[in-house]
Amino acid sequence: EEKGRQQQGMNRAPSNSQDPAEAVRSALCARALFKERGNITGELEVMDTLARAYIRKGESREGLRVAEDYLAAAKKARDKPAEANALLVSASAMASCQQLNDALRAAEMARAIYRDLGNAEGLTDAERFVGVVKEALQEVARHAVGTSNGYPSGPGAAGNSNAHGL
Repeated sequence: EEKGRQQQGMNRAPSNSQDPAEAVRSALCARALFKERGNITGELEVMDTLARAYIRKGESREGLRVAEDYLAAAKKARDKPAEANALLVSASAMASCQQLNDALRAAEMARAIYRDLGNAEGLTDAERFVGVVKEALQEVARHAVGTSNGYPSGPGAAGNSNAHGL
């Protein structure tokens, strides 16, 4: 199966220079094709690309919807590495939607799966993301405490900024 994925070019990371709108169009077509052929591995990989493309395009809610579909499909396929990755993609979308507590929970779940799998690279990515989300939550708390009426105000109040690049 791995050899087949390599022959199909499925192990390549999507180009960072690719236009997100074009990536979305391409991924939608590829997902339909993989689904039609019953290629769950290909479909999972395309769902990852599609969710990330939506997030890069600024459509975080749509990215989250796709990431949640990706997570459900990974669980159904009993693909633990894909499940952990889907959790991290979901966490990224949640953070972009300012759902920081949910993002933290998803990233911590991904971290636990990567730890159980002994996947050092995934564990490192998850640890980094957990740290970034914790920093963002601390920033939100600092802004909330520093207001006179008990309510956050000004730029970045209540986590309304995306200062951490999430």
